[in-house]
Amino acid sequence: MVKYYFLIIMILTLCEWSFSAPKSSRMLTGSDTLDCTKTVFCHSLDSLPSGAEQLGGTFSEEGFQTTDIKSSIAIDLGTYIAAGYVEIEIKGFKLGLEADTIGKNPILSIWNVDTGDGNCKNCAASFIQMRFHTPGAPHPEGSLLFRLTSRNTEGSSGSHEGVIEAIDWDPENWYTYRATWTENLGTGSNLMLDGDTIDAGSQPNLVVNGGMRYLYIGDDIYQGPGRYSTLVGLSYRNVKVVNSLDTTSVVVSPQQKNTPITFSLIGKEIKLIGKTPDREKIRIVDLQGKLIKHLELNGAQLSWDGRDRNNKLVPSSLYILLPFKQKISTIY
Repeated sequence: MVKYYFLIIMILTLCEWSFSAPKSSRMLTGSDTLDCTKTVFCHSLDSLPSGAEQLGGTFSEEGFQTTDIKSSIAIDLGTYIAAGYVEIEIKGFKLGLEADTIGKNPILSIWNVDTGDGNCKNCAASFIQMRFHTPGAPHPEGSLLFRLTSRNTEGSSGSHEGVIEAIDWDPENWYTYRATWTENLGTGSNLMLDGDTIDAGSQPNLVVNGGMRYLYIGDDIYQGPGRYSTLVGLSYRNVKVVNSLDTTSVVVSPQQKNTPITFSLIGKEIKLIGKTPDREKIRIVDLQGKLIKHLELNGAQLSWDGRDRNNKLVPSSLYILLPFKQKISTIY
């Protein structure tokens, strides 16, 4: 079983117990309406995100516009996400869009490897890909494809390829797509359009292989330039990636007696930290890795009164919660 590790940083202050939503260090947004709470990556796409690579296309206040069949953005999220979702708004879908002759046109994908040199047709990889079909594809024009693929190091492959029938596309309407995945990629993933689930994985034995990290808007070029293509005339805006097992920051005050802090870990299943016991030992350490106290997890909740192993209140500082056997060096 793949073990997911989590990190919870607590800032101890002299105020009352309170909670503050964490803000990602990679949060980048030029939009006042985009909710970037608890995101790994967040951007309005009115400009090129810092560190991202652009191949064609233009930016405006409305977002990223594809101007040719090579227009794309490649984004390294900087961390592997074992379970989470990517969400984006897209406008411009209609029949008769300019594309290549194959008709299989990626509109968004997320991978656990960098497709970089375009030599990833048979590479050991896991990925989620959304396509829009144009003439030349083996599916009706205007239909969508939700692909979940996992390959191991021996080159064997498994995929779920769900075809969604074409709808009455309005080229002036913004459509919100959300692709969700879990460790069980083949059966724990789904695609949503404007809040409705339009396809779900049905292929067992597909796994994430460490987590998703590389986000591609437009063509992911995984089979090399020119194999597939971006659709011309689309607009993209308000993209965000959320880690379902993300870190939680909490502002607490152990100086207020008899008021322990209790909070829930993010994630649907307690097995995210190991062997699926009802109670699991957790360590609190300081930034030097010194053990402060052991705690036990009840279900998905954890409670700490701000005291060390000797029942003394700890000073205001940053403290880290991590699984019992995880080394402090693995979080830096």
